Amino acid sequence: MDGINTKARPRKMTIPGNPPITIWDIRHRYPVNHRRTRSLSAIQQIAIHHDGVNFDAGDQDYDGSTVDEDLSRMDADYRSFARFNWYDMAYHMMVSPNGRAYYTRTSTLVGAHVKYHNTPTLGIAGMGDYRFHWPSGVMLFLYAGAAAVVRRGLWRKVPIRGHRDFTRQSTACPGEPTYRQWLPVVDLVLNWADGF
Repeated sequence: MDGINTKARPRKMTIPGNPPITIWDIRHRYPVNHRRTRSLSAIQQIAIHHDGVNFDAGDQDYDGSTVDEDLSRMDADYRSFARFNWYDMAYHMMVSPNGRAYYTRTSTLVGAHVKYHNTPTLGIAGMGDYRFHWPSGVMLFLYAGAAAVVRRGLWRKVPIRGHRDFTRQSTACPGEPTYRQWLPVVDLVLNWADGF
């Protein structure tokens, strides 16, 4: 048994601001086994990821349209981390191509998403594999919205970077070669949405 509380339903939260941002809280769905904590002031940057996997055999572009499909996707991601002896949700937030953002891990708990850089970094992952194409416009806005939620919670701006831009990383995450073209779009929307 993997400990996922499959009976737990997402709780909808609205983060105040202009514009307000809706996010689904599912932190109670996944057990927390690694409890290394940090203060919010220790968070110095946001890492953008993609989960880099396909939802079903043959499904090249995950396009789940229901909350249950999103939950199934995140459950599969959670289980995949167990292969690396990490029995926790690695990312703090996940965004879905169907227009929903999820709060998956408490910000003060250190995640496992950028080796050597986890303590000062909060991770936001998009569902899908963006190595060969751009995320949809909805996904770009969701990445920005999730990052705006983080900045509002921290009460300060912190930079956003692609996973592969951190030192000592050998990954194409969050997508190569296109992410250098779409990450500035996320940053542009973020600067509008976070109101700083």
